[in-house]
Amino acid sequence: DRSVRSYHHGSLDMTKTLGFVSTAHIHFKSFADEISSSGGATRIGAIWDDDADRGRRNAARCSADFVPDLEELAARDDLDAFVICAPNNQRLALFKQLAATGKPIMCEKPLALTAAEARDILILRPDDAITMNRDRLLADAKAKALALADNYAPPEKPEISLPGKTARVAMSMAIDGFRLSGKATPHDVTVGKALAGVLSGGDTDITEEIGEISSELKRLWSKNYDEFNADRSYCQKWCSEV
Repeated sequence: DRSVRSYHHGSLDMTKTLGFVSTAHIHFKSFADEISSSGGATRIGAIWDDDADRGRRNAARCSADFVPDLEELAARDDLDAFVICAPNNQRLALFKQLAATGKPIMCEKPLALTAAEARDILILRPDDAITMNRDRLLADAKAKALALADNYAPPEKPEISLPGKTARVAMSMAIDGFRLSGKATPHDVTVGKALAGVLSGGDTDITEEIGEISSELKRLWSKNYDEFNADRSYCQKWCSEV
């Protein structure tokens, strides 16, 4: 449902109407619920389903049109995008049929069931390697990585300035606020404050340049590790009670 949610949370400033291609998948209900709670930003305009009875039931539930012919659904001008909610073995054929419309297509995973299918619809590039034997996958990946390392030269170590204590305190206060409002667990607080130390530069000052980041990270991790380790058992107990 994240893909459907992100579609109406972008820079779009008008209602978007979706066409659903099949309602067979178990996620259809959560998609429909998410869309109905979008405040009118997105609506289901039409549904096609190879099971006509199921399609009509779900169309009625969503106040949408049931369209028994997929070509008719694809040709509708009032649909801004399509959502494929079909079984795994049907998605690729449906995707190809809808691709000619030029409209956005959101699809359950997986879209392709084989590497050849993925290459056919450009998920894989023509020069992407395909390993036929799963036991060879790691060795082939290692060989590829080593080949990419030919003539490699590491970049110069950057010199950066970080705000230090002021930023760390500000981030720590924000994290405490999340905890008090119930938006963060005790474990979130521990990890968040460790990250605040890393992102702020720890005890550095904005006027200072930090040349060796790895040493700073190791120092900050060592400083927070004891607190992190002590907090872990409490977090596990807290999570089991929630």
